[in-house]
Formats: sequence, C-alpha cells, structure tokens
Amino acid sequence: MEDNNIVIGSFCSTAEKDTYVYPKEIPGYIAPEPQILKEDNQQFNFIYTPIEYSIGYNLDGGKIDVDLKYSYTIEDDTYTPPIPTRKNFVFNGWEPKSIPAGTIGDINFTATWKSLPILKTGTELNKIFETIAGSRDNILGFRIVDYIDNCVDVSSTITPIYASYDDGIINLACEDAIHCNDDMSHAFEGFSSLYDISCFSYFVAANGMNCNSMFKDCIALSDVQSVEYWNNDKTFGDITDAFLNTSALDANRTPNWYIWNVNIKYISSSGKTLKDTHVNKKPGEIVYPISIDGYKCNTNSIIIDSYDNIYTFIYGLKETVEFLTSVNENVYAISAYVTENYNIEEEDFYPAKPVKDGYTFTNWDPEYIPSGSTGNYNFIANYAPNN
Repeated sequence: MEDNNIVIGSFCSTAEKDTYVYPKEIPGYIAPEPQILKEDNQQFNFIYTPIEYSIGYNLDGGKIDVDLKYSYTIEDDTYTPPIPTRKNFVFNGWEPKSIPAGTIGDINFTATWKSLPILKTGTELNKIFETIAGSRDNILGFRIVDYIDNCVDVSSTITPIYASYDDGIINLACEDAIHCNDDMSHAFEGFSSLYDISCFSYFVAANGMNCNSMFKDCIALSDVQSVEYWNNDKTFGDITDAFLNTSALDANRTPNWYIWNVNIKYISSSGKTLKDTHVNKKPGEIVYPISIDGYKCNTNSIIIDSYDNIYTFIYGLKETVEFLTSVNENVYAISAYVTENYNIEEEDFYPAKPVKDGYTFTNWDPEYIPSGSTGNYNFIANYAPNN
C-alpha cells in the first residue's frame, strides 16, 4: 500500500523503560497519543493530524456564483478566493489577498470594492444639461476631457463625473470609464442641435438599460455609430422612440440594437386571417410575404417605417381544379375534358354527375375535394356501358 504520510519532523528523547514518551507539539497539527518505551534505542512513529481551520467571507453586498472553500489545513496549497461581483462596483481585491501554504489559524476574507462612476438617470441628466447650457438647443455635442473647472457632478454614486458647458459642448471628466444608468430614458430628448456623440463609444451601457426616448427629437443627429456596440453581451429594456425624429432614423442608420417588435398580419382577400405574428425588425427593413398553401400574395414587399403600425399582406385565392373525364378502361370510348374552379376556403366540393351517351356514370375518382384542400385536382369520371 502506498504511504501518503508526510514527514514533518524528528526528535530524540530519553525516558525510563516502560514509561511514556510524549510527541512534541507542532503548530498546525493535533499531536497523537504518547507511546510506551519498551527497549533501548526504540524508534517511534507519531502520526499527526492536520488541524482544519475555517475560512469565512465578507462579500459586502457582492456575490460569488461558484462553490467556495470553507476550510483548509497547514498542508494545503496557497488559496486565493474567486472574484466576486457587485452591481455598480468594481472588485478591488481581497483582504487578506490569499492563504499562503503553511498558514495556520482561522481566516476571514473581506471583499473590497470601488464604486463605479454611474450617470444620473436620463431625466435628471436632461434637466442638468439644459440648465448649464442655458437651453437644450445650445448643445451641439459631448466631449470627454481630463479636467474641467466650474463643473457640476452628474454621477449617481460617490465616484464623481464632472460636467461643464463651453461654446456648444458639454465636457465630461471622470477618472474611470463612464457608466450609463439603468434608466437613460429621455436623457438627450429635445437636443435639436446635437450632432456629435462620438465620445459615447467610451460609455459602458447597463444591462437591461431603459433607452425610451433617449435621443428623441435630436433632429440634427445623423451619426450614431458610437452607440452601435453598446449592447455587446447585454440586452436592453424599453427602446421605444429612442431615435424618433432623428436624421439617423430618417436615413435608416440607427444601431443594430434598435429593433422594433412589429405586428405583421397575413389576410386573405375575403378577410380571413391566415397568420398573425409579432416579430423584431429594424427601421427601414424590407419584409417579404411568406408562402401560404392555397393563396397567392398580392403585395410584393413592405418597408418597416413605424413601430406602432400593423403591417398587412393581402392574399388572393388560388383556383386550382381541373376535371378530366374518361371511360372505364374496359370500354372503348373517347374522353371528354371539362374545367372548373375551386379554392381553399370553399366547403367540401362534390362534382356534378356527367352524362355520356350510351353509358351510365358510376363514380368520380377521387370522390370529392375536402374543404381546406390545396393544389390541382384531376377528377376521373368512370362509366359503365348501357346494356
């Protein structure tokens, strides 16, 4: 059997025969029971048990999504806890940083955090920017700078984001990347002269962010490339009217995440609803009709130009029946050809009985067309000769 014991020390001692020899106390281990000396130069093997120490965690509002280690011994390798997460904060390290190999004693880890610089809500920002600029119409663009004087703090956390207005430009200064608020609705609404938001590419968007009316009525805003990748690894909440009445929307240049959930209906010319769907489409996207058995669409395509429209494709009925009459194969006679129409919305269809001189009609093959059928039907009329 393999010996997995670790030699942690050795010592010499003297004792009288038939008396106890006590093991030394070694930090980090539980000492075993003493043994009796039976003979001179006797060798003892004392088996020590590592003490199991506890590990505690103070996450200070954070969370960890993986299993944690709650105990260790002096024989364990160096241990560093996994990185926790906390909404609106950046993890700034553990205190202590780790448990080095050979450590003894209970250990409590405390997570330290740095507050993220997060903008105020969109409605609050709109009012602040209007105030420092004198009017929303005076704001032409935004710019990130290293330092500004005569500023206001537009951060919702203890880490400041400073803002000031100078000659049409809102200057922003922050020691870290600027993070968007969960609610950015109406943030820049009504900034009719705003055309430069290129620095917004450095903003960090919030997951589930409310973008309702964020750039609404920014008439001069045509270049929104800077916010194209805001939704990388994120999803947004309400995006209603985010780019309404902007040059970007008029030119179909809105970012890929600006998707409308639109209602598309497929209706027959008789008024019957064939299909009713809600699908995600980009403004300006061209939608084409789908194939539906028994119908032919009369509309070639539709352009998505509003999120609240109901888009409708109208389908006409296909009339698709042919009647072919012939005699029973055992009787010599000439076939007669007849055509009629049938469509998918009609009731069960039974062809009328044909008449042929010298013969008696026996049956149609097939017997009839069930309601809801599609495609061409060929009916064969079978006859029996008269005696």
